[in-house]
Amino acid sequence: MKLKKILKKQYRCVMRFIPNKLAMRIDYFRGYKKVLNLKNPKTFGEKIQWIKLYGNIERYSNLVDKYEVRKVITNLIGDEYLPKLYGVYENADEIKFENLPERFVLKCNHGCGYNIICNNKNALDIEETKIKLNKWLKIDFSKEAKEIQYKNIKPLITCEEYLEDKSVALMDYKYFCFSGKPEFIEVISERGTEAKANFYDLEWNRINLKSKLKNSSVNFEKPKRLKEMTNLATKLSKDYPFVRVDFYNIEGRIVFGELTFTPGGGVSKFSPIEKDYEIANKIELSKYN
Repeated sequence: MKLKKILKKQYRCVMRFIPNKLAMRIDYFRGYKKVLNLKNPKTFGEKIQWIKLYGNIERYSNLVDKYEVRKVITNLIGDEYLPKLYGVYENADEIKFENLPERFVLKCNHGCGYNIICNNKNALDIEETKIKLNKWLKIDFSKEAKEIQYKNIKPLITCEEYLEDKSVALMDYKYFCFSGKPEFIEVISERGTEAKANFYDLEWNRINLKSKLKNSSVNFEKPKRLKEMTNLATKLSKDYPFVRVDFYNIEGRIVFGELTFTPGGGVSKFSPIEKDYEIANKIELSKYN
């Protein structure tokens, strides 16, 4: 697993220097094992790659900025759906760790995966944490998977509350929304070990669908306030041809996660492949113009 992470990191470093279209073709072939068709995109991945190139999604930078999006959420649905914010910093040396609670989460706002989850401050290597955060701040995440919406974000570090549900790993509810209409929910579980993904319709019926993650053998209980969570996803997605709206649900406490306009960078396909085409068909590319 460690070797796999190292190779993935090296691959992403190389991809930063490859022209956009070529990088997308390479990425798409890795995921779908077929040649990318940008002139007549049909699969979900092809449409995501098209959106990255032609969707003018750099205008969404404040929506994918993990700090600025808090203002959008406050205006649209209210700050009661946001995790508590302990601080915002321009570099890691500004963080006063002695003033933070025992458990917290540090995030860089300008990309994905730049998170440090601390559930025991006494066990945290503060110097190593600072080095890692400051290194992340220097990375232009928009170049890694050619996701231009991240290009114009001023890199910052946020410190938010530590969230935990009864699964301990904190389940993630991801709504796939098309022009303001949520269609299905991807539920991510078991993040602490090997992440799994199950899919449900809006009435919480299990769907025969698979992403790059394995399905979980557990059929999860319907979350509390599911209808309210769906209504919130509807409000947050109404102005966009396609967006994934993510929430956490902690015993009925709904907490906003993020807005994602190019899930998986357009590399991860759905199976069976017929479902992938069906999902892709819901994205109307003409609406991006």
